[in-house]
Amino acid sequence: MTVRSHLLAVTLGGALGAGLRIATVAATAMVLPKWFAIMALNIAGSAAIGWCMHAVSPQRHTLRLFLCTGLLGAMTTFSGFADALVNQGSDHHIATAMMNITASMCFTVLGVVVGRRCAQLKDTRRTAKSPSADRQP
Repeated sequence: MTVRSHLLAVTLGGALGAGLRIATVAATAMVLPKWFAIMALNIAGSAAIGWCMHAVSPQRHTLRLFLCTGLLGAMTTFSGFADALVNQGSDHHIATAMMNITASMCFTVLGVVVGRRCAQLKDTRRTAKSPSADRQP
């Protein structure tokens, strides 16, 4: 694949991911604080990245770029997280900001681990159910 196709994959995925992030935060604005919606998106996106990096073959590099770097990278945004923290700090909600930092860092990393483990378990089940697994040597 060419650099141009990789750039296109990341650009298209990024446009979709950014749109998804904005739509989700806007849709939840009446129910959740903005910082919480961003944290939830970052955790869900991190789990999806963990799953995707295991489930999508490295040979399918352009698809990985589209999904992980583009779509999920734009959906899980550090800039949105940073903006929410600055707003919390300027509003004198320091305890909430500290909880947001701690929860976001812990749960996004845990999300990647859980996503990767789910993909590994799916692989294990698929291998166990394959016809070749029933054959005896």
